[in-house]
Amino acid sequence: MAESQDQFSYDEDVLASLKEALSEPRFSTYLNRAEKDGGAESHAFAFYLWNARLCKAFLYPLHVAEISTRNSMNSAFSKRHCSYWMVCDKFHDSLTAESLEALSKSISRLRKNANRSLKDSEMVACLTFDFWSNLFRKEYEELWTEKVSGTDKDLIHFTFPNLPKEKGRHYVQALVSNVNWFRNRVAHHEPIFNLNHYDVLKSIYDLISLTGKDVKKWTQSHCTVSSVVRNPPKLDQPLPGLPLAGFKVPKPVFMDVNDKLSSAMLELCVNKNIFILNKSQPAEIHVINQAGVIKHITENTLDGYIALDDHLLSDLIKDGRTVIFSEINLECSTGDALFAFFNPKIKQSDRPQALSVYKVEKGVRKVVGIISKPEIRF
Repeated sequence: MAESQDQFSYDEDVLASLKEALSEPRFSTYLNRAEKDGGAESHAFAFYLWNARLCKAFLYPLHVAEISTRNSMNSAFSKRHCSYWMVCDKFHDSLTAESLEALSKSISRLRKNANRSLKDSEMVACLTFDFWSNLFRKEYEELWTEKVSGTDKDLIHFTFPNLPKEKGRHYVQALVSNVNWFRNRVAHHEPIFNLNHYDVLKSIYDLISLTGKDVKKWTQSHCTVSSVVRNPPKLDQPLPGLPLAGFKVPKPVFMDVNDKLSSAMLELCVNKNIFILNKSQPAEIHVINQAGVIKHITENTLDGYIALDDHLLSDLIKDGRTVIFSEINLECSTGDALFAFFNPKIKQSDRPQALSVYKVEKGVRKVVGIISKPEIRF
């Protein structure tokens, strides 16, 4: 979402069309932010796209928070009343007119569309998070302080087993309201790039942990919010990205110009690119890939056969079967790598097919990996 392998060109007509589609008032928020960096309108669109990526990243933890909260509430209400508490008169009596109307409308709409008897799980799923959130307002203090039969807990602590004893409905209300407010901003495509993302994420995790600490750990281990937050748009970075150092970049394979093609074939079964070195000329480095080897074999077969041991890697160099490659520092980002592959200022035929990844240790440059163009979807 909101990512591209190429650098998008913003001319005056494109800018006008985009601003008309997004609306000037909506876009002004991003334009004001870009101006703080001294950036042009194109930089404002970088913030717009970053906002979209943030929304995408937050969807997962928000999803878990909403589902786990409503399911826990459903289980508690089922224990307190009955499985079909949504249509139970006793439960209806505890609702405000506003909540009862929201519940009735949702159930009626679902019944009309389904045209059959409904399962309780379907009715739970059809209710908005606003409905669930509103049940923690002060009007429902009595509901949450009721004791649950067969337990020594009130309803609020039965619903949220990890809620500290000294905390109650008011604490949960504040937490759920904050999460719901943020959820609605994401759902309605509002700006969230200018918020404190770590505070928001903590609120989401705190809500999830009330129902299950293992669920919180599971959510944290799969959440990508932090990686997106750490990579806001920068004026000197044409494409967004994540640090290369955080990825398992394929390790380099080095062979000599005098090595046999048969040996290279074995390596290419596992690796997409091979560095070819010339010991007599250390500065001379070439890169070959599977496609180049296949072309060499195709053009040098005799009656459909070729003796791979009779061909050296130097033969591929002579035939021009090496690929264009560039260098990139391990400290750079995936956005920098994308730009190196798809720089619009360079003719497509002159763009690199591979990137030699290096790092500098004690002033010495060391090749630590190689990225081929087909692998650029990080």
